[in-house]
Amino acid sequence: NSQLWTASYSSSLTAPEAPIAEENQRVMLAAGSSRRSIYQNHRYSFGMFPAGADRFLQPFQATKDKGAKSVAYIVEEGLSACDGVPDYAQRFDMELMAGITIPATPSQSDMEQSVDALKELNPDLVISCIFQANSCNNWIQSMRQADWQPGAQVFSPCLGTTDQGELVGSDAQYMMSVALWNPNLPPVPDEISGWTPLEFSQRFQVASFRNATYHAPSQSAA
Repeated sequence: NSQLWTASYSSSLTAPEAPIAEENQRVMLAAGSSRRSIYQNHRYSFGMFPAGADRFLQPFQATKDKGAKSVAYIVEEGLSACDGVPDYAQRFDMELMAGITIPATPSQSDMEQSVDALKELNPDLVISCIFQANSCNNWIQSMRQADWQPGAQVFSPCLGTTDQGELVGSDAQYMMSVALWNPNLPPVPDEISGWTPLEFSQRFQVASFRNATYHAPSQSAA
């Protein structure tokens, strides 16, 4: 009989919950879902993330301004993070050369085959929608082994995780990423708690004995 529901994490799990909340007229807070369809025509569903498709506006604009004419993407099965890439390719008049879907837990072989396919196409921009930090690192290592890199590559969301910097080392300084939250954001206090991002991160670590990723402040805000 609760009037307020909290949704599951990830767009894939929240998607079937939104119609149920709508049917029962229960307000649902989705603290970890960015898929637009969850909120379209669902008056009772509210999200904390920006729409996943909106994350790539600035990377597309920046690379287009530098002369990029083609784009490809790789996405883990079940993730909606790359859903907006075809629309942005059309919007910025860039050729969409490929959209490669890999398993949710990709093997090294999956990564190597995908790199080989993209190396042959050689797009100017690659969007990598890979969730797990170790998978992101395997993707980077596969490109290194193939001696290939695109003109620009954008990662989402693996570079927003706390362990990714440790895995890729100094390579991180050459990477662009779309991250929803980071403890090093400007020290603007939250209106409710009064904590800055760094203070939140420190308190979270004391309470949970682990580093905060973007999931924790999203749930806190909800």
